[in-house]
Amino acid sequence: MEIKYIKKGFSLVELIIAIGVFAIVGSGVFYVITNTYSNYYGTGDRQTVTEFAQEGVEAVRAIRDNSWQDIEDEIDNTNGVSKDANNYWQFSGGSDSLGSLTRTIDITEVYRDGSGDIAETGTLDTDTVKAVITVSGFGMDDYVLTTYISNWSIAEWEQDDWSGIGDSNFWNANNLASSSVSNIVTSTSNEISIARVEAGFNEWNNLSELASSTMGGVVYDFDFSSDNETIYVVGDTSHDIRAYDISDIRSGNIFHSWTLDLSSSMSGGLSIAVNPNDSYAYIGASFSYTGFHTIAIVKLGSPQAVSYVSTGLSYGRINDLVIDSSGNYLYALGGYGRLYIFSIGSSGSTLTLENGGEYMTSCIRLPICPSLNKGYLNTTEEYFYVSTDDSNNSLMKVDITDEKDARISYSFSDIYDFVDVNYIDTVLGNPSFIVATENRNEEFRIIKDTITSNSFSELDIYDLGGSSVYSAVYDSSDIGLTFDYQGNIYSLDISDKKNIDVGPVSDTSSYGFSPTSAPYNFMKYNDTLGGLFMLEKKTSPTSYVLNFIEKPIDYEYASTGSLTSSIYDIGSSDKELHSITINQNIPIGCEIEITLQGSNDDSFASLTSNVFSNNSVSTFTSTTPTTLNNKRYLRYIADLTSCNSGADTPTLYSVKLRYK
Repeated sequence: MEIKYIKKGFSLVELIIAIGVFAIVGSGVFYVITNTYSNYYGTGDRQTVTEFAQEGVEAVRAIRDNSWQDIEDEIDNTNGVSKDANNYWQFSGGSDSLGSLTRTIDITEVYRDGSGDIAETGTLDTDTVKAVITVSGFGMDDYVLTTYISNWSIAEWEQDDWSGIGDSNFWNANNLASSSVSNIVTSTSNEISIARVEAGFNEWNNLSELASSTMGGVVYDFDFSSDNETIYVVGDTSHDIRAYDISDIRSGNIFHSWTLDLSSSMSGGLSIAVNPNDSYAYIGASFSYTGFHTIAIVKLGSPQAVSYVSTGLSYGRINDLVIDSSGNYLYALGGYGRLYIFSIGSSGSTLTLENGGEYMTSCIRLPICPSLNKGYLNTTEEYFYVSTDDSNNSLMKVDITDEKDARISYSFSDIYDFVDVNYIDTVLGNPSFIVATENRNEEFRIIKDTITSNSFSELDIYDLGGSSVYSAVYDSSDIGLTFDYQGNIYSLDISDKKNIDVGPVSDTSSYGFSPTSAPYNFMKYNDTLGGLFMLEKKTSPTSYVLNFIEKPIDYEYASTGSLTSSIYDIGSSDKELHSITINQNIPIGCEIEITLQGSNDDSFASLTSNVFSNNSVSTFTSTTPTTLNNKRYLRYIADLTSCNSGADTPTLYSVKLRYK
């Protein structure tokens, strides 16, 4: 069998198609080759160049992951990169190379437009940069890669709400807590400021009573407990003592607490003087001139009881009782010009008469002797100042350095019946006194004790218009207050002790009483409560009313305020704290100081801290020192200082911490 082999060739059509395909493919290959060698001649191929450029991108990203601060530090700089001893990428020099290739990296800022898109201008995005990696070499065009690097690991903690104050030791977005405050107000949304505190009292704006309480029977005297929460009133034919709760007096409330009838211990007359001293109240009584002076001691608290009664003091009445600051001596100012000195027992419940009752006034004949009215014990407690009915000794300075033997040092004469005396302050080192008299033309006087010349001198007299006055007080802020028998209350400006002038307010409304039936008969000013207490006598029917006239409270910002934030747990100790931003409002002279503390234990037993303060701008950002980096727990202390004599406060709006 014969086998034949047949050769088969290309047809003309196939040949044409094959030539066309080869031409197309061949031209592409030629382009790549020529392009490569025309642009990269002598420096390697495109793959080497692109890989070298891409490595630059990855190096920048690695640096970003390790420290965003290193990225920010190189903005507007040209750098190379290299690896450190720990094989971490770092910026190094102005460029780096691979063979004959040179690589540079430029970092620039990024701006965003109103839509948040990257733009040539707009708002600076501090958490994004533009990185341009350029590879260059001989005989080739620069190969450029452009990328944007963001701080993807950024963390921020911003506090601008302190409404959860004191609720949590650790801060979170739900409680917004701070751990403690002192003189700080947190009630206003998104801010803290220094708290306002009471700073004494303003000038009187009216002399109308805020609170009043009707007293049973006749009332002659009242005084305050040492804590200024109770007022004790005496009078009535039963020699009673009544206690009233005045702890809420500035809200207009007076409450009767108790009444103790002393008639079984003190017979006849009236109780006309009271001086409470801690646990006991001392009460002076009035008898006819043939009777006896009596001083009773009442134990206060519950139950009340009479613990002591003194008798046999001879003639008249006890007009005033004064106790020294140590509580060792009681001075009783009696009718018929006699001053009695008692030593007080250690418990306060007994009295021992130390003198026989010194005559301090001129007596025509017994028992016709001018009365001792009111007394004031000076701060050194070596002298006793006494107002009297005696025109020859109307104001006396009594030497009591020997407690058992009182003697007049010198006196002031010229006017009849000085009924009240109150210490003001010192003028050139000498004490001054506000004095009320019953003279119809010269009712209000200021008298100075001129110690250097052992004499009194009159500084000024103020004529209230011809009506007699009975009592006068000083409100500790250069205002003197008094009233007349026609129901008028007056305030007088005594800031210049030698020139008394009209005060801020005057109640000139008449109650329709005649001068012989005074609507007021006694007044005392309480500086702690900030008000004037006055006894008023009403008719139809006859009754006595205790009135309280309020002096407005003055408020100012406390000198300083402090807030300690709750602890912020960032979760690990490998975070880098980048900056603190403080938003604030600070009037000139005020201050805000933020102390930032970092620790790796939440007890802050071992901590580092730094103080941040810029009191001239509304917002400032400060890069934190490296000592506060790598701390897991952080907190801040905000210290605020007021200014303009307490009239202004700084305000803190927010505190922001940024981690890179």
